[in-house]
Amino acid sequence: MIIRYAQGEVKTRDVIPTGPLVGEGWWSRVVEHKRDPDRFVVKKSFWFLEKEYEIGRSLHHANIAAVHSLYIKEISFVRGVYKLWMDPKWRRVVIDRLRAPRYSFWSLMMDRIHGKPLAIYKMVMERVHGKTLTHFYGKHLPDATVAALLSQAQNFCLYLFDRNIKAGDLHGDNIMLVDKTHQLKIVDFGHWDVEGNPEIRGWQLFKTAHRLMFNIISTSVLSNQAEGSNSSNHVIAGFCPFDASHSEIIESLVESSLTPHDFANKSESEIRSVLENYCQSVLAKFQSEMLDP
Repeated sequence: MIIRYAQGEVKTRDVIPTGPLVGEGWWSRVVEHKRDPDRFVVKKSFWFLEKEYEIGRSLHHANIAAVHSLYIKEISFVRGVYKLWMDPKWRRVVIDRLRAPRYSFWSLMMDRIHGKPLAIYKMVMERVHGKTLTHFYGKHLPDATVAALLSQAQNFCLYLFDRNIKAGDLHGDNIMLVDKTHQLKIVDFGHWDVEGNPEIRGWQLFKTAHRLMFNIISTSVLSNQAEGSNSSNHVIAGFCPFDASHSEIIESLVESSLTPHDFANKSESEIRSVLENYCQSVLAKFQSEMLDP
């Protein structure tokens, strides 16, 4: 359900009353849904959330946070600039994010020039009661729990492959573990996309599986360096908060000789098997080398 409101028609905050801050992303903030804070959160952004909403609504999987509705409130350019300037939280986020080349202020302005209205987006999502995966790095989760998480990761990646989705921007702060059950929950899919070519999709999901499993296995490694750490900078492109020997141990479990050529000139079922076999091999290596006696 997408609900659009023209400027001056209605105040979106009257429809979705929001509460305290839960977390922050690149161009968004996640806040409580005041009417039902135990079940829902609201992702607020000036960036376009339609694609993320449409992808989220099309996916129904135990490891993906459910998406419920999207409210779009159009505002004037002057009002948008005023809000960014007067709200210190938004201003801090924007100034920080403008340093990243992929998030350009000018691209936002070009969208306005090409007729896309400036708007505030509020996406209502399932509230996941748990902690980010980053919180668990170095905490030495039980090996049986880690093995179960690896199995969930395999099921998750194969599900995306079957739904023609390639995932991106998966890091420790976008992945949560539900309290008590330690079930994986992916809570951000703004960089996901539909990809009909199975060769491209298979290669991208292989890289996603590699990154995801590296992050999961990082929770089983003991390291005083990681105690209390909770920063998304810890695991980026293979870097983790542990010393070199620990990183090498983790990398040895998830490494693979697969290249894009291994996904080329194959049928969709064959590409799926390559992806599945890789995930199975990581799980098998972990169970044989890392499980507690």
